[in-house]
Amino acid sequence: MNIKTDAALVYQHPDGFTLAFNDNVLTATDDSDNTVQIPIGSTGLIALGELLTAIGKNREFHGC
Repeated sequence: MNIKTDAALVYQHPDGFTLAFNDNVLTATDDSDNTVQIPIGSTGLIALGELLTAIGKNREFHGC
């Protein structure tokens, strides 16, 4: 994966897909090193974290 060395790895899937964060940008990379960058600030990060937490808890609740 071509993640910048100063980027914080947020998630890495066993198949090689990654999500990293650096300088208010989320970078998603697939297993072929294709990337998409999404600018996001503190407020967006907090909202995203809350949404992902809710999704994760709902999946656990429903046994997914």
